[in-house]
Amino acid sequence: MPVAEVPVPEADPHQAREVFLTGTASELVPAREIDGHRFEPCGPVFGRLARAFHDTVRGRAFGDLGWSTGVSEQ
Repeated sequence: MPVAEVPVPEADPHQAREVFLTGTASELVPAREIDGHRFEPCGPVFGRLARAFHDTVRGRAFGDLGWSTGVSEQ
């Protein structure tokens, strides 16, 4: 899934189908409304990201990008 981090002009969120927030404590949270404009509470993109994120932080997913190391119980 391609990802881009860019500044979002104020008018752009109203054109989005899904909007979510991220943070250390909250992790991933779908936005339900911005300035009276309602969004799908948990759309397909958010669902994929949330599953991948939670699989990663719970050790169920490993990548070859150098950010994780598997630990075996012996």
